[in-house]
Amino acid sequence: GDTTPLIEALPLIDSIKQATVALIINNKSFSCRLCLTKERVCFSRGGDHRTMTDYIPLEEVDKVEVLDGGHWRLTSSPDGINSGRVYEFRNLHRNETIDGPVDASGNTTPFGRTQSTGTHASKESHNWVQEIENARDRLKNAERSLVTRSQRFCRRMYDSNACQIFIALLIFANFFIVCVDAQARPNEPNSEYAWLGYYIDRLDIFFTLIFIVELAINMS
Repeated sequence: GDTTPLIEALPLIDSIKQATVALIINNKSFSCRLCLTKERVCFSRGGDHRTMTDYIPLEEVDKVEVLDGGHWRLTSSPDGINSGRVYEFRNLHRNETIDGPVDASGNTTPFGRTQSTGTHASKESHNWVQEIENARDRLKNAERSLVTRSQRFCRRMYDSNACQIFIALLIFANFFIVCVDAQARPNEPNSEYAWLGYYIDRLDIFFTLIFIVELAINMS
């Protein structure tokens, strides 16, 4: 059967924008496949879309800005999973490749921190910055919506100790009612416990409704 890959692939299907850019590390340029989704900025160093080497949740994007020469910079939040790391990218010219010459060992030598001239790279820098800012704003607005806030409130209530104790008591009570029903058999003809049938049926409906609500909260 199919197995889950150890390294997640770039979510290209869900992408708002994607491109191959230069990732600048220590003043050297490395090929990088960049992908923006509704919730995060993902990229793959080396340009292989089958392996996502890093990502930044949009809520942890502290700042994104355009630089000179087709470069742009993304700064992550100090409190986020990337601990304030700064990423610098450069948009490529049309038909440009990142890989430099091959050395004696057969390894590709990366280019240095070059500049991109012309309007295409500069325009793409502004496009990336604008798209990331727009996606971040949409995510923040969605989190402020009534539905999202209601979901968070329900989740906090459900995860609270008081609610978990209440649910445990309901499960125990339901089990007790099932045992009473099995022993008393109030629905059998001429049962001396026939008067219990009405109350047991109502309790069954009550427990069913409670567990439906619990299932809805878990699925939300």
